[in-house]
Amino acid sequence: MLKNGLELTRSTAADIKGLLRNLFDQSLTKLKVDDGLKIIAPVFGVILIILFIPWASLRGDDWRIIGAAHQATGSVWTWIQSGTLWGANGETVWFFRPGFKGLVYAGYQIFGTTALPWFLSLTVLAGAGVLQGEKALSEFGVSRLGSRGFGTLLLASHSLFLGSLLWLGEGLMNIPQWFLLSFSLMGTAEALNQKKSGTKGLVAFALALTFKESAIFHLPFLLTAFAIEPSLQKVSLRRRAQILAPYLGIGFGYLWVRLGRYPLNPGYLPYFDLKLWLPGLFRFALVLAVPIAGWMIGFEPDKNTVQRKLFYIPALLLSLLPYLGHPFFSPGWFLLPGFYCLFFLTLAPAPTSPSSTRSVSPESASRLSWVVILVFVFSLSVSIDKLQRWRWWQWKEAQLQVMEQLKTMASAKAVSIEDCGGARNFEQRFRRVVGDEDSLEGMRILLGQSPKQFSIRPCGSPPDANARWLRWEGPGRGRS
Repeated sequence: MLKNGLELTRSTAADIKGLLRNLFDQSLTKLKVDDGLKIIAPVFGVILIILFIPWASLRGDDWRIIGAAHQATGSVWTWIQSGTLWGANGETVWFFRPGFKGLVYAGYQIFGTTALPWFLSLTVLAGAGVLQGEKALSEFGVSRLGSRGFGTLLLASHSLFLGSLLWLGEGLMNIPQWFLLSFSLMGTAEALNQKKSGTKGLVAFALALTFKESAIFHLPFLLTAFAIEPSLQKVSLRRRAQILAPYLGIGFGYLWVRLGRYPLNPGYLPYFDLKLWLPGLFRFALVLAVPIAGWMIGFEPDKNTVQRKLFYIPALLLSLLPYLGHPFFSPGWFLLPGFYCLFFLTLAPAPTSPSSTRSVSPESASRLSWVVILVFVFSLSVSIDKLQRWRWWQWKEAQLQVMEQLKTMASAKAVSIEDCGGARNFEQRFRRVVGDEDSLEGMRILLGQSPKQFSIRPCGSPPDANARWLRWEGPGRGRS
């Protein structure tokens, strides 16, 4: 009897397994890659709206940058072309980013310090960046299924976007830079197809360099693609050299000006210490592994394609160099390397993959759509966990509280803040949630107050008799 019962149980389990497999197979044949975009895009949009409308706020370097834009009124051009930025210690060495500064100044004239329109504008530009990447791939000859699969997988991997959409200062550098580089790739493809001269691609690349220096690593990816991708090698070597030469000229000319005329930011010089390099590499490997795994499963590249794509690893490692060796890490740094990974993986795929120009079975197209949905759900769970640990939804209230406190100190000559937030949670320290002395200086400028000396001290520090004293206990825990 026991034996018969076991056999019945196995038979029933097999029947259930077969039924589930049939249902899943049927759903695979019905779900198209466009359905993945229709599911992911609205959900992602709703999530951003839920996050931004009640909780969007300026923080950290946002105050410093917008305060500097306010300070630059009357001498805008001098400020834009300089390699300095105003802070708590006056004008100090920063970066040469005239495009970024110009955008900040224009945005400040339009939006002021109202956070919501800033963030919504960045969100719209990010969506345009995804579409621009799809158009560029289509211009390179990738099928509609492949380019749309790239767009949905990029959007699904929204951990790449999180830092650039939640931190205005990061987003105003990263998202316009990424959009311009996508536009540049489309111009390159048009030049290869001899549709247009490719001038707009060169202009877009030059403009991208004015937002962030890391745009220079666009060149190693282009060189690699022109050297290894079979579809691009169909273009004559002479024509490829004619297209690449102006890019190299702009790149080397930029480096000559940037390194020869403008000093390096001492706060961003890397330390050659494995304890700083390895955690950064681990973060990148962890975040980039998700979209790369999605590409492997969804696009099913053959062995030759995978081997060919390995030649992009040196270009990828070069693009990570500016972000390694620092005692700090910004989640906004994931965006550009993540975009390059997915774009050049999808570019010129194997003939049998879903992004080929050949016809693809409904099962292959549906599998890709299921993959991007699973990637989206996984990335969403990771992002929610991070926001929960940061208590991000309380940061706006913290900014408003600090601003209100500073308004009461218009006549103070010095302000000291005792930071006790990190005693409970390292992610809730004052410098993380509100900002540093430079951020406070930006607030002071925007409030129109007289100069002050700001200092942030560890918890337990004795009060300074010559300064107004504030105690920080973390977001949502009040202040004194």
